Amino acid sequence: MNLKNVIRNISFREIGTVAFGATISQILIVVSIPLLTRLYPPENFGAYSIYTSVIAIISVVCTLRYELAIPIPKSELKAHYLMVLSLTSTILISSLTFFMVLVLQVLDVLPTLMSGVIWLLPLSVLIVGLYQVLTYQLIRQKKFKALSRYRVTQSIFIVVFQLVLFKFSQLGLVAGQTLGQTCSMLMHRDKIITHKKNRLSIRRLISVSREFRKFPYYSLPTSLVNSAGQHLPSLIIAAVFGAKSAGIYFLTTKLVSLPIRVLGSAVSNVFIANAREQKEINNLRKFSLNYLAILIFIIFPVVVIATFFGEGLITLMLGDEWSGAGEVLKWLIIIGACQFITSPIGQILMIRDKQETGLFWQVILSTLKICGLMIGAYHDDFILGIICYSLLGSAGYLIFLMVSIKNA
Repeated sequence: MNLKNVIRNISFREIGTVAFGATISQILIVVSIPLLTRLYPPENFGAYSIYTSVIAIISVVCTLRYELAIPIPKSELKAHYLMVLSLTSTILISSLTFFMVLVLQVLDVLPTLMSGVIWLLPLSVLIVGLYQVLTYQLIRQKKFKALSRYRVTQSIFIVVFQLVLFKFSQLGLVAGQTLGQTCSMLMHRDKIITHKKNRLSIRRLISVSREFRKFPYYSLPTSLVNSAGQHLPSLIIAAVFGAKSAGIYFLTTKLVSLPIRVLGSAVSNVFIANAREQKEINNLRKFSLNYLAILIFIIFPVVVIATFFGEGLITLMLGDEWSGAGEVLKWLIIIGACQFITSPIGQILMIRDKQETGLFWQVILSTLKICGLMIGAYHDDFILGIICYSLLGSAGYLIFLMVSIKNA
């Protein structure tokens, strides 16, 4: 399969379908940011970043990563049992989260900044877990239009609730996101229910869980380390440099990730939906290299625009209270671009059943990122920490990319 055929038959057609919905949803967020930054100060976004970071880390665990396997088996019944495993795990982990919150509240060890929002944590874990299961079920069925519609409605609800609830400070941001995700999930709950006529066999469920055991054994710790590498920086920055710096980092990261997330989620979803077929015809490496060329072609103009015009645009968008965000943007776009081209191709290790290799490199990646921030913490210099974080993390992503292609 040459690059021309990849573009014509798979990539731009299917990526475009997913990216359209993702683009609309992210445009809604972009439009809301100038309003939100004038309603909520950086300190509120700092608290919001702590909450979303905790959610992101816990949500990796809640499905035991069985949802990643849903698109892989040929058997629809196996895919159904993988969905059941993911949903069951999500319910159990969200229940455990509730009891953990209860214990922390009784012990009175929660920081004042989080005391008003912590009770939303169990519901957020449940909704995010359900979203992950729904996403991979739609990917398996290649229902990219339905996936796009879901993302658009979710963004609409989140933006509306966060704007309406601004008088509640950081609680407005957190509750707005949780309520938005919940309403969107309720609208699409019917898509999670499949194989209604099939009776559930516990023996079969255990058999499927054993067959795909590498996902909780290796993909789970790999994803957990990766998530920690992405979200621990917010927690570290909040602890070392304060809530305002955490808010600036969080919102700048959000702006950097907007174009990357729109395109990245689309290409990742389409890549994994088609990579299994390419593996079966022994064409995975060539397919991946062609895909890499497309990824570089897509992200290059984004990096150029952000580098030369990003600082002025971000100051105009956020307001004077957010000074310093422009300098952070210039460095974060580098690691963002490296992550964009690496993440889809990195799924090769999962497809090749080499999750242990992926785990090793995710540990290296997360360690490099955290070391970069700690250099800044040692010198008590927030910007130096961001620079080291970006350069060390980018180097790690590029090495991981080469390892993934080698294993294709």
